[in-house]
Amino acid sequence: MAPWQDLRSERRRDAALGVVTLGGLAMTLLVFVVTWLLREANALYLFQIAIAGMINIGIIFTGILGLLIKRRLSVSKTEVSVSDFEDENKPS
Repeated sequence: MAPWQDLRSERRRDAALGVVTLGGLAMTLLVFVVTWLLREANALYLFQIAIAGMINIGIIFTGILGLLIKRRLSVSKTEVSVSDFEDENKPS
């Protein structure tokens, strides 16, 4: 693999990490604002909104961790394989 292809791949990963992080920040702030504005509402309703926000934050953290770990998941009609990016770049 050519060095410039690795560079483009790393830039895409960095951009994806930034987008997921900023999206997570926006969603966390949105849940905070909604729960703050509805603090006088029914407690069960507010609890459900807060739980949905926590699930959202868990999904976002999973996405961030997935981008930080250098693995690739390949799925085809006949097989599923997981490989490390670093293994492919090492000389044999």
